[in-house]
Amino acid sequence: MLKIMPCVSNVVKLLLGVPICLSLSCVPILPSFNQEFNRNSVLSSIVSDAPLRKITLTVDARKTSLSDPDLLKKCTGEGLPSVTSDAGTEKPDWMKWGRFGGNQALVTSSLESKGEQVYATSSPEGTTLLLNNATEAPLNAKVKIRLSAGVYKIERLLISEPCTFRNFTGANLALSGFVTKPLDLMPGEIVLLRCTDVSRAARSAFGNAMRHLKTLAASHPDKANRLRRMMKEGEPYLTSLFPSRLSRERRTAGINRLALYISQTHALCRNYQARNAVKEESGANLMASLEQCADSLSETSAALLEMTPQIVLTQEKGKGTANVEISLCNSGGQTARTVKLALDTESLPRGIALRPADPVLFNEVKTGQTVRATFVLKLGEEALTPSRCVADITYFVGKSPAHLRPRAW
Repeated sequence: MLKIMPCVSNVVKLLLGVPICLSLSCVPILPSFNQEFNRNSVLSSIVSDAPLRKITLTVDARKTSLSDPDLLKKCTGEGLPSVTSDAGTEKPDWMKWGRFGGNQALVTSSLESKGEQVYATSSPEGTTLLLNNATEAPLNAKVKIRLSAGVYKIERLLISEPCTFRNFTGANLALSGFVTKPLDLMPGEIVLLRCTDVSRAARSAFGNAMRHLKTLAASHPDKANRLRRMMKEGEPYLTSLFPSRLSRERRTAGINRLALYISQTHALCRNYQARNAVKEESGANLMASLEQCADSLSETSAALLEMTPQIVLTQEKGKGTANVEISLCNSGGQTARTVKLALDTESLPRGIALRPADPVLFNEVKTGQTVRATFVLKLGEEALTPSRCVADITYFVGKSPAHLRPRAW
C-alpha cells in the first residue's frame, strides 16, 4: 500500500514500485504520531484533574556539584527497568546510555521542589539530565543546559511503558552557550535528556585511528604507511570539526572531504583484512575507530545542516511482530536529494523477516519537510532490543553524500 501525505505546495516524488506506507509532511518530527497522540490525550485528561506544574531547570555543565553524592540513586528510585545491556554489563541500558559515570553537574530550579527529582552529569563526551516526576501532577519543564563550544546531537529518552526515544534538532555552538529544550512528563515518568558533542567524538576517533596505525606499523609497516598517507591527506580538514564562526556550509564541505578520506582508508583496511594481510586484532581495532569516526562525522554534518533522523521501534507483546518507523526531518536551509530510508538488516537478530526488504527512496526533501517509511518485522526466537534496531539513512546535500545510522536507543 502506498500512501502519500503531501506538503502544502511541495510534493516529494517517489520512485515507482515501492510497496510501503510512506508519508511526507511539514510538521516537526515526532517519535511516532500515534504514540504522541495517545500520550498527549492521557496528559490532557490528567491536566483536568491536577494542575499542570511548570518549572525551568538550568544546568551548567562547566560547574561541578557536590550537594549529594547519593542523589542519582535517590532520583532513579526503584521504578526504573532493569534490562541488562547487550554488552553483558550489570548496568541497565538506560544507565549506560546516560553516561552517568561523569561528574555531577550543577542544576538550579525556578521553583522549590514539590517532589521533582533532578540529576545532571557531565563528561568530555557531553551532558545528560535526568528528571523524575515523582509527583501526582503532570510536569512541563523548560530545560536550559549551558554547554561548551561544539556541535551537539541532542536526544531524549522517556522511561515509561514502553520507553520512547526522540532526536531533537542539533545545536552548533561557536562559543559556550545555552541549549533549551522542553520536556513534558506525566506523574511517575522519568526522562533523560542527553547532549553529545559529536564534533569532539569525531576528532577523538580520528586520533584513536592514528594510534592504532602505529600499532599496526610494528607488524606491517608498509601497509600501515599506505593507510597513514590516506589519513594524512584528510588531516587538514580536521579544522572543520573545531568550534568556529565559519558558515555551516564551509564547515560541512570540509567535514565531507574528511569523510571521503576516512571512507577510502576504511575500504583499504577492509581489503587487507579480507586477504589476511594484517593481524586480525590490529585490523579490527583500526576498523572500529574508522567506523566511529565516519559515524561521528555524519552526525556532525547533520547537526550543522539541521537534518534530524529518527527511528521508532514499536512492538506488542505476544504478537510476534514489530513496526519500525524511520524518518528524516529537514529544518535547515538546503534541500536533501536522493534520500534513502532503510533498516540495517545485519544489525538485527537472526531469523527476523523484514517487509519491505528494499529501501524506500525519495527524490528530495526540502526545508520544513519530513519523510517517513514504516517497516514491519516478523520476529524470530531471539529477542529484539532497541540497540539492535539501526536505521540506514543516506542523502546528498549539494554534491556531498551523507550516511546516518541512528539507533532506536
